[in-house]
Amino acid sequence: MKTIFYILLLCISILPFCNAQQIVSDPGHTLKVVINNGYRVVAERKLENETQTIKSNTNKIRDNVAKLLATKALIYKSLTEVNEVIKDGREVKHIGTLVTDIFELSTSITGTVFTNPELVLVSNKAVSDMKTQAMELYGEIAGFIAREGRDAMMDVAKRDELLRSVTLRLQIIRGVLYGLERNLYWAGVFGTWNSINPFASYISYDKLLIDDIMFNLKTIKE
Repeated sequence: MKTIFYILLLCISILPFCNAQQIVSDPGHTLKVVINNGYRVVAERKLENETQTIKSNTNKIRDNVAKLLATKALIYKSLTEVNEVIKDGREVKHIGTLVTDIFELSTSITGTVFTNPELVLVSNKAVSDMKTQAMELYGEIAGFIAREGRDAMMDVAKRDELLRSVTLRLQIIRGVLYGLERNLYWAGVFGTWNSINPFASYISYDKLLIDDIMFNLKTIKE
């Protein structure tokens, strides 16, 4: 009995020092948590949308490069393999040069975009123009072959007309790609080097002039 009495006495003596847990509500803190969570959700959605846009535009560039390669194969199979005389033609050689330039520019653009995905946003308009030209070129050649037959390639007038059209469209595609490649390059330059190099604007301007002169000279020679 004494033992029970002492236990009760001990419990009563320490009772004032025992505090039960309480739920404390801080409206200000709760509001901050809600706001921060909202910002996080918005940021995540924005990042996801930008990532999808970059992925979509990168895929467009890859698809257009594939179309250009298919066009190259169709051109050579339909035009340059007819006979050795056509192979030696100046127009066909010029087409080969254009296709090579297009392939090199496309490779450079693809590499730049994969390394710096944020630069894809610069290329939307050019990618759209290039896709239109590539599809029209491919459709024109395929339609001509289906309509006239491969023997039509031996008809000088028809062949020359097709070659001129092909050359013009390839020049347009190369011009679009050249502009896109330059835009991506300068977007990268202006975004980094100008912040650390006080002479970057002069160097960039001089290099731009040189590149334009060389490109125009090459176009005039053709």
